[in-house]
Amino acid sequence: MNEGLSMLKREETSTAPARRTRKTGHAAGHQMQRDAMSERGSPGGVATKMTIAALAAVIGLGTLVMAMPLAAAESDGSLDSIVRGGRLYDNWYKEINEMVPTKPHPTYPPDKPFADNPAENWRCKECHGWDYRGKDGSFGKGEHFTGIKGIQAMAGADPEKIIAILKNETHGYAGVMEESDFRDLANFVSRGQIDMDRYIDPKTRRAKGYDAKLENYYTTICANCHGMDGLKVRTMPPLGKIANESPWKTLHKIVNGHPAGNMPALRMVGMPVLAGILAYLQTLPQEGEILSSIVRGGRLYDNWYKETKTSPPTTPHPAYPADGKFAQDPAANWRCKECHGWDYLGRDGVFSEGEHFTGTKGIRGMAGADPARIVAVLKADFHSFEGLMDDYDFQDLANFISLGQIDMDKYIDRETRKAKGDNKKEESFYTTVCAGCHGRNGLNVRAVPPLGKFARKNPWEALHKIVNGHPAGNMPALRKLDMQTLVDILAYLQTLPEEVEMESSIVRGGRLYDNWYKEIKAPPPRKSHPLYPPEGRYADFPAINWRCKECHGWDYLGRDGAYFKGKHYTGIKGIRGMAGADPKEIAAVLTDDRHGYGDLLDGHDIQDLANFVSKGQIEMDRFIGRAARVDKEGKARREAYYLTLCANCHGSDGVNIGRTLPLGQLARGNPWEAVHKILNGHPAGQMPALRVLGTDVLVDLLAHIQTLPAE
Repeated sequence: MNEGLSMLKREETSTAPARRTRKTGHAAGHQMQRDAMSERGSPGGVATKMTIAALAAVIGLGTLVMAMPLAAAESDGSLDSIVRGGRLYDNWYKEINEMVPTKPHPTYPPDKPFADNPAENWRCKECHGWDYRGKDGSFGKGEHFTGIKGIQAMAGADPEKIIAILKNETHGYAGVMEESDFRDLANFVSRGQIDMDRYIDPKTRRAKGYDAKLENYYTTICANCHGMDGLKVRTMPPLGKIANESPWKTLHKIVNGHPAGNMPALRMVGMPVLAGILAYLQTLPQEGEILSSIVRGGRLYDNWYKETKTSPPTTPHPAYPADGKFAQDPAANWRCKECHGWDYLGRDGVFSEGEHFTGTKGIRGMAGADPARIVAVLKADFHSFEGLMDDYDFQDLANFISLGQIDMDKYIDRETRKAKGDNKKEESFYTTVCAGCHGRNGLNVRAVPPLGKFARKNPWEALHKIVNGHPAGNMPALRKLDMQTLVDILAYLQTLPEEVEMESSIVRGGRLYDNWYKEIKAPPPRKSHPLYPPEGRYADFPAINWRCKECHGWDYLGRDGAYFKGKHYTGIKGIRGMAGADPKEIAAVLTDDRHGYGDLLDGHDIQDLANFVSKGQIEMDRFIGRAARVDKEGKARREAYYLTLCANCHGSDGVNIGRTLPLGQLARGNPWEAVHKILNGHPAGQMPALRVLGTDVLVDLLAHIQTLPAE
């Protein structure tokens, strides 16, 4: 495999970032910029005398000064401002959606590597460095050296003083950013710097304090976007490469997020943990460009039109036999695997008989071939893929065929279909890496068969997907791991049951309790629930009276809780008495004639809902005072959790999502519903279930949300 990798290097093409226009609310900033341009120039125009990079030279920096600790930033109440300032420091014009400067900053040294690149030399980090030490830190030599001091002496300084420096003629930012931008950048410089030397060895570039347990932070918070191996985002180098070559840059982005991006700022998680995440990133693969191409090629081999998010062809593949089982099914017969097999052996492998037999030979003979030759074969009339995929797709698929095939017979017994691995050795790997999506028993993903059944029936497909991931899905490609480890995982999958169990089942059950028909994407019933009182407020509204919460309450106490009076009163008792009961007993109640869910929910749904009732309820009165409807602690101690975990979607004031009530109004009017949704997420929505953080933290979140505006 490694020899194969050395045969080929991907060609990279880069495109200039799209021009961006400020929002209409920034019109005043535009006018300031135009005025500034007419008098003395702007980032895209005439000369200012110095960039922010000269800040250190003006104010005179001394020895290392540690920034204000995170606790101080939290008590200041400006954490969101600080992390946004960190993103402005990284790339201010990208963060504020402004046009990229077109002329170099006049203060940047004309003899340095980026003198003719204004997109770089206007960024604060370019002179002051990712470690904020300028010429005295990691930018003390090499292509980023400018001879300009860092900004550490301004840690703890009055933000107004910093703003004045940013706006003076030396730095020339007056009229380029708005007042809120200046405030955020100044807050970062004053309160947001961290002592990089405390967490990164400046000589070895290695992060300090690695703890293997911190891998879980990466796999749960970061891997969905970046992939388990840090290779998923193809528009950037592999995370392992970035973390090893520029650990200071990586840590800055972990702490503050990415300018104008969706990456969360994790500052509040705490620096020891974040340094541990950095240490883990440094263990990830660094040769990712070709590797990411290979695994994507494996997904194209699986289902190219799904991976490229296009419609399948409407006419049969010209090379598929007219008498084949799937001759009239283009969606099947255009998939590479359908002729060449999951073991890549075609007629000589597991597709040598049965419904998938076509008589077509496999692709094993092309292993190690020149990818350019493979592309030519794919485009030839016999295969007819010309015009259906772009050059990028062809390259990835060819890379997989040349460099990505594995010898399935080496790892799977063809006769017994059993994986040649230890079915106990990698149980812990499965439960930590895979179970988050698939569940501990492999039953959570409803779009695929139970993993146990799948792995026993078609181990070749299972291993192919373990290695390369699933087309257009979030499943990570585990190719980089030792092959025997992957086979051991397959062996463990073959031991999994075909019946439902727990974990993410509980939070999904919480969403079913909230609104089961929305969660399963079905229409609501057309007739009222048989148990709902005919004199009840919602007796004529099946879309309401079929929801579990409508009778049993958001606090699960029914008539004995928050629904003891008012429009939601039904006189029906709650479900707290079923907490801890056998889920089978609960499932029997749900499917009896009185509840009537047997014909509306499938076995998987019933099991999830029963698991929630048995194991997912919390004692709401412990955290919420019924009369006052406020958190009994009475303080928003964890505002920062909201700002970093929730505000990206809901906004810092909780009013960003127009189709829902303002969060402040919801949390004060119905704190029980708010806590339930914080714990379990929103039915059929993208809101994460935060149950794993613990009830104390989640109730602190509620306490802060109750301080947000109601309109």
